[in-house]
Amino acid sequence: MIDGLRHIFHRHPHVSDRRLLASPQTLFGSALVYDQVDDKGDTVRFLSVNGLKESATYLDDRWNELVFDYTKRYNLMFAAGIPLNRVLMIGGGGYSYPKYLISHRGDVTMDVVEMDGAITDLAREFFFLDRLEEEYGVQASGRLNLICDDGRAFAERCAADPGARYDAVLNDSFAAGVPAPSLTTLEAAQAIRGCLVPGGLYLSNVVSSLRGQGSQFLQAQFKTLSRVFRHVHVVPCCAIGMDFMRDNLMVIATDGGYRFPGERPVMPAEDAPVLTDEDNPVRNLIDW
Repeated sequence: MIDGLRHIFHRHPHVSDRRLLASPQTLFGSALVYDQVDDKGDTVRFLSVNGLKESATYLDDRWNELVFDYTKRYNLMFAAGIPLNRVLMIGGGGYSYPKYLISHRGDVTMDVVEMDGAITDLAREFFFLDRLEEEYGVQASGRLNLICDDGRAFAERCAADPGARYDAVLNDSFAAGVPAPSLTTLEAAQAIRGCLVPGGLYLSNVVSSLRGQGSQFLQAQFKTLSRVFRHVHVVPCCAIGMDFMRDNLMVIATDGGYRFPGERPVMPAEDAPVLTDEDNPVRNLIDW
């Protein structure tokens, strides 16, 4: 399961604008790893699948910093003011946020579930996951545990194990721009809630508009999570005044009474569906 970002809507530029490094096959389609100079003059390395950008890293001394704004929204979990010692992330991709979190927060232990071992291999070879492992000694310390598994299956096993609880669960699971359907449902939300400590946080990257026709998936996801968690918050990653444009939204579900900077109200339509394993029209709701 690959981490998704704002640039999933952007097709590749002309081939002369980039330096191709690898073109492997993954579980989700043809992948490309390439370097490209961005509009600030920085060389950035991208991972794309089926023609859609899905992860990125800087190549200089900012190798463990975050390229895209939406990934920085995962730091909203610290705004809750609760201890965050154990974090689960579903969807490794280029491991951009795990690199950031482990290198910037010495008190955090992180488990990352990535379904495709080939993606993790690419992260080691091209996206500095190997450097993180070496410089921070994460294997010896146990601070970063990489798990090759299906995210939903892992969450269900975790929920069934009383000794396996996380302070926060982060979901950034996409396959070539489409969110993993098995993680969007009521049953998935119940499993994820079962993985959390009381008052723990579930943060999910949702690509949708905040308002209008393009917000159908957000409305369905909001309504579905509200059936399981006491509170659901939405924090846009886009600028003010861009409510009708599809972009990354950070959706935070919790039983704790927290507030988050930048959150916006969402009122799902009465006919917005609750997504279930039996009835999950996620692909129709996205309507790419």
